[in-house]
Amino acid sequence: MKGRKNIELILFIFLLISLSFSLTSQAEEVGQDSQFLNKIILCRDIKENEPVYQTNTFRSWDDKVVAWISFNYQSQEPFLLTWEWIDPDGKIYHIGEIEMDSGNYRNYRSWYWINVWDHYAAKLPGEWKVRLYIEELLLAEKNFIIE
Repeated sequence: MKGRKNIELILFIFLLISLSFSLTSQAEEVGQDSQFLNKIILCRDIKENEPVYQTNTFRSWDDKVVAWISFNYQSQEPFLLTWEWIDPDGKIYHIGEIEMDSGNYRNYRSWYWINVWDHYAAKLPGEWKVRLYIEELLLAEKNFIIE
């Protein structure tokens, strides 16, 4: 009887460990960015097409929050890059769009920003997010804070 309980306990522990690894794998798969996205960076500014002052925490006196991306994409037709800025209440604060010509884009860099200092965003402290799309395909979602 005691031996059977030990075996059941060992099997139960093994099952928990297996389940834990399975859930971890699934979470990593869901969390991966789109196959088209090379990198997404939040920063305070852009210099020579590159992000500078990288951060996920911004202050109400910062000029802006910039979402910079590097991506690969091939399209026979013009397409739309969209940045959807979500405020701490979960409401869409701003939608920015850039119309792109058809073509084969490799390591292409683009960015869009919202102004903070002296704008309504400065009055909305908390956790924000930005979602980036090519057409209607979600490339990435990144959280940031405005304090």
